[in-house]
Amino acid sequence: MKKTTMMLAAAVTATLTFAATAQAENFFVGLLRSSSWQLPKCTAPEILTQFTDRSGNIVFRCVKPASR
Repeated sequence: MKKTTMMLAAAVTATLTFAATAQAENFFVGLLRSSSWQLPKCTAPEILTQFTDRSGNIVFRCVKPASR
């Protein structure tokens, strides 16, 4: 009896964990798909470069390449 109860509790816990993970993933995928953010468009001599600001956020900027 005790073994059956533990197996049932483990199965319920696993099911709830998987359901919560799938629901959170679907939320973030939907959020990303609905966003209209796009990378900046750079003109000819500039190239798109990725930087990290002081807060740790990723920022994209158009920068002229260093001359050799």
